[in-house]
Amino acid sequence: MSEERPNITAEEYHKISRDAVLAYLRDHTTVEERKAVFKAALSEWLSERFSEFGWFSTKALGLSLFAVLIWLWLSMNGWHK
Repeated sequence: MSEERPNITAEEYHKISRDAVLAYLRDHTTVEERKAVFKAALSEWLSERFSEFGWFSTKALGLSLFAVLIWLWLSMNGWHK
């Protein structure tokens, strides 16, 4: 009556699932459709990472990089102590 399930790890399950999705996409979609799916998935993943990092943190990192570039430019072009 009860069916035995194979004991697999989460990593193995994800690999099997990923392979099944890739096989389906390869058999049922065109190259253009696959590119669109990949682009949408990448965009969603990047959006999630950006929201985790936060807008304020991104601005602070950009401002720090800008300050370093200004300092380098000034030190190379005649800014003396």
